[in-house]
Amino acid sequence: MEEHDILTDKTKIVMIDVALGAKECYNEPGNAKLLWCRLLLAKSEEEQESILKDIGDKVMKKRLKKKLKDETKKYSADDEVWGLYTELSHDEIVKNTIRENSLNEGRDAGREEGIIMGEAKAKLEDAKNLLELGVDIDIITEATGLTEDEILSHKR
Repeated sequence: MEEHDILTDKTKIVMIDVALGAKECYNEPGNAKLLWCRLLLAKSEEEQESILKDIGDKVMKKRLKKKLKDETKKYSADDEVWGLYTELSHDEIVKNTIRENSLNEGRDAGREEGIIMGEAKAKLEDAKNLLELGVDIDIITEATGLTEDEILSHKR
């Protein structure tokens, strides 16, 4: 038998250096191999139970995440499954989602542009009112951030 030969397809054999593991197994608490090392070094049944739970949780989470991802991928592309929830096909849903996202982006951009225009209009209105009150143009430009030309062009 050669090194690294597969003995069985059911079991994976991992060699653990317990002496080295004793030094490292508390450095990476989430590492699966190190969890097994901690199990071998556990001093009490309570500690063993806790570590076994951590090992089981880690294995189950990985399997459940993969299964959920696979099932989601399988059913999200199936028009029959979509038909249970809507009369639209998967492709139509995707197109509608893209369209809706584009509309929302356009609305957001328009809203942002409107705010900027509103702020500029308010500054011009403030400048006009300050001019009517006789405030010096240099003070108005400093207060509003507008140039003298912008203020005077809207004075009329």
